[in-house]
Amino acid sequence: MSDPANTGETFVRSVLDEALTSDRQTADEVTVATLRTLGERVDDGVARNLADHLPDGLGQAVIVEGPAQAFTFDEFVERVADRAAIAEDAVVPNAGAVAKVIAGYAPDELDAVRMQLPPEFDVIFHPSGPLTDDEFVEQVRERAELDSREDAHQVTRVVLETLADRLSSGQAIDLGRYLPAPLQESLPGAGSDAAEPMDLDEFVERIAERTETDRNRARRYAEVVCGMVAESVTDRVLDHTLEQLPGSYAALFAYDD
Repeated sequence: MSDPANTGETFVRSVLDEALTSDRQTADEVTVATLRTLGERVDDGVARNLADHLPDGLGQAVIVEGPAQAFTFDEFVERVADRAAIAEDAVVPNAGAVAKVIAGYAPDELDAVRMQLPPEFDVIFHPSGPLTDDEFVEQVRERAELDSREDAHQVTRVVLETLADRLSSGQAIDLGRYLPAPLQESLPGAGSDAAEPMDLDEFVERIAERTETDRNRARRYAEVVCGMVAESVTDRVLDHTLEQLPGSYAALFAYDD
């Protein structure tokens, strides 16, 4: 007899508790779609090791014949959305719910899956999820000692847009996945295929001009917002971001109250 705690029913019920949906069928379809699409993206051995630790009936979903398929994160989102019949913007939180439940069954095997994926996939393994727009902006307001939420929102957008000028579009998009939806536009929207050369002094000067403040305040704004970004993303994504920046930028991402 199967262990009641190790059944597909229990697994999907746990996904239902964590996911954005309250519909059992959708939770079931999201679970299978996420497992299958992850199975397509990793080596067979890694997929089979994970399958061995999943509940009865779900392990087979992650086993896919053939070599690993090197598709992008955007294609991962498209495949899961299509298979589960959900909107693309619902994939990350729902796939993240599946990953969180998998971690309760097979943390080491899930980590092996994650390590075979590019850093942009990390967002589905990020347990805390993004802050809301209100939470993010309010923390910027408090840390930067700004008078209003409107001021904090403007400062946040200016720093993110200026940071995006300095990053490749792909890296800006990767960072944006960890930010509240209203702020994501500030990163991918401004990023270009090639990062624009800009030393730290020029970075701070641009923020000062765009916020109509002095350089000291602009430096403080950069430290606060970049520090918030560092707290929001995974270590791998932050490391890849810093690799694109001069070493002098690192201090901005190490904000400490």
